[in-house]
Amino acid sequence: MKKFAGMGIWKKTVFILLGIFLASILLCGVVFAFIYEHMQSTQRKEAVEKADEAARERIRLYMAEIDEVSYNVAYSSWLQKIFDMGITGNERYKRINEAVNFMNTLAFLNSDVQFSIFLLDGTRFNSNDWFRQDPRFHVEEQVWFEQLVENEKYVWSGKNQPVFYKNKEWCVMPFYVVNNYNTLDREAYLSVHISLETFRENVFGEQVSDNCYQSLLDTQNRPVFTEMPEQMQKSVDDILESAGAEPEETGRYTVKKSEVLIGDDTYYLLSVLENSHAAAVNGQIWFSFAGVIGLMAVILFVAALSISKYITKPLIKCRNAMKQIANNNLGLQIENPYSDEFGEMLESFNEMSSSISGLIEINRNISVMQKRAEYQLLERQINPHFLFNTLELINALIMEGRPEEARKVCETLGRLYHYNLRKDKYITLREEMEYTRQYLYLMTYKVRNLSFYCEMDPELEELKLIKVVLQPLAENAVRHGFQKENREYCVSLTAEKVGTDVRLTVMDNGEGMDEGTLQSLQRQVERICENPERPDEEAGHIGVKNVVQRMALEYGRGFQVSVLSKEGSGTRVELMIRGGSEDVQNMHCR
Repeated sequence: MKKFAGMGIWKKTVFILLGIFLASILLCGVVFAFIYEHMQSTQRKEAVEKADEAARERIRLYMAEIDEVSYNVAYSSWLQKIFDMGITGNERYKRINEAVNFMNTLAFLNSDVQFSIFLLDGTRFNSNDWFRQDPRFHVEEQVWFEQLVENEKYVWSGKNQPVFYKNKEWCVMPFYVVNNYNTLDREAYLSVHISLETFRENVFGEQVSDNCYQSLLDTQNRPVFTEMPEQMQKSVDDILESAGAEPEETGRYTVKKSEVLIGDDTYYLLSVLENSHAAAVNGQIWFSFAGVIGLMAVILFVAALSISKYITKPLIKCRNAMKQIANNNLGLQIENPYSDEFGEMLESFNEMSSSISGLIEINRNISVMQKRAEYQLLERQINPHFLFNTLELINALIMEGRPEEARKVCETLGRLYHYNLRKDKYITLREEMEYTRQYLYLMTYKVRNLSFYCEMDPELEELKLIKVVLQPLAENAVRHGFQKENREYCVSLTAEKVGTDVRLTVMDNGEGMDEGTLQSLQRQVERICENPERPDEEAGHIGVKNVVQRMALEYGRGFQVSVLSKEGSGTRVELMIRGGSEDVQNMHCR
């Protein structure tokens, strides 16, 4: 065992497979030989059993058929007319001839069985003239007469039949009581003569198996008739005494000896199958072979599973562990029970997993720090810009002699900067909308004829998002879109649900952008969305790009932006947050 444990994987595999293969071949050979022999024996016994049952059933059916024919004779109108009272002798003779003709017809149709009628008044006639009745035979004098009367039927069988002079071979003769179906009185007796040849032809004429021979024996084991060849009979004589009701294999033969009744007489039905001539049916042989092959396949499959389990289990462990690492289950360690090459592989994997986990953690910390620094830098870009514009407005109001309005602007500015100084990264959409509305209120002092419109879906009021998103866009509209003083200006802010998404829109009716400027801005926005961590070096549109970059950094591919503008007609900036508020923190850039 130690020597085996020290082998390499390849040698272990070859050694195990070779041993399993040799053992399987040996086992399959033994099993197939056993199954084949058992199948042959079972099939031989089944063939003998089938032949025996078929012969017994044919005897029963044939005797039932004789009963049916005999009752047709006994209660036919041809015979019943003879029982009429008051007919003349000539008429009675005529009716007897008609009955004889009818019986001759039935005899011909039923393989030459013979019918005989014994009237109670002593009149006798039969179906064929060449069978002459013995006048010394009287039904009433037979020892079985009482049984005939009681059962209205008696079956006689054997040699030296009592009715006719000739035909001393073995035969079967059922006797029936014939009643007048008008008065129900007994009028006659009917006997049916079934010769050995007729009985044999109707009962054993169809051989169930080509190799199975049958014989009908009397109680002294003397054959009434047999189908077996003479040479075979001499061999079978030695096993007659040992043959029983169950099929048995006795050397060269499979035999069964069963009891059969013909009337009240006991006979034996002997079925003999010569084993050397009884080959299994090809389909069954192939079925047996397929079974053995299937067994072998199962054994080899189990062996393959065992080998595969030993060889592939550590590989599967490594594969599953790699999948878990790919799903951020970092630092995963695999149990290592092996001391061969697999053990070295698993140990190397564990070391690699620990190293990757450490490196990823370092890179993650660096990325978080870098993202935080970039985000803070973007926020600092907003505050000075906004403060500069507002201080200009306050200065203008003071210069124009409007101190009260300047005071109100200062108060509003204080509230706005109190809002900006909050350390919360996320605010509600309601707070962001209010912050932008206050900013636009300040801008009404700077831009004459400025109006603004704010609309928000009530379901979105508590939606969390990063702060200072709408105000830079509104500021950009005021700064760049409202240059002329002789027209009405309007800024529209809307927040609405689109399925499970949230759409934020800032739209103005200002000067808009020409086609070249719009395309330049759209390209810059696309670059920011594709790589938000990389700063955009092109000048212009600071407010729009600032908002896009912060949203892309925060929401990743869950954020989408579109900018539409037409020179002289205004600008529309649309921000789309995929998935709304259901899982907004886990969004990734689209």
